Amino acid sequence: MPPATPADRVRLLRTAFLKTLSDPEFVNDARQAQLDVDPITGEDVSHLIGELFRMPPAILVRLKELLR
Repeated sequence: MPPATPADRVRLLRTAFLKTLSDPEFVNDARQAQLDVDPITGEDVSHLIGELFRMPPAILVRLKELLR
């Protein structure tokens, strides 16, 4: 979500997303489509992204090379 998104809206969307991923019908459909559903919270995603931004520039350069 864009940085200026109101906190209450972010909270609402994160809650709805996690509820969807734990819905028995959704889980069954995903299983039938042979999809793995292993969600992490929005807070965890934010933390991981924050860690990426704190990564030393030399490591980012090397990572970009590896991903090509």
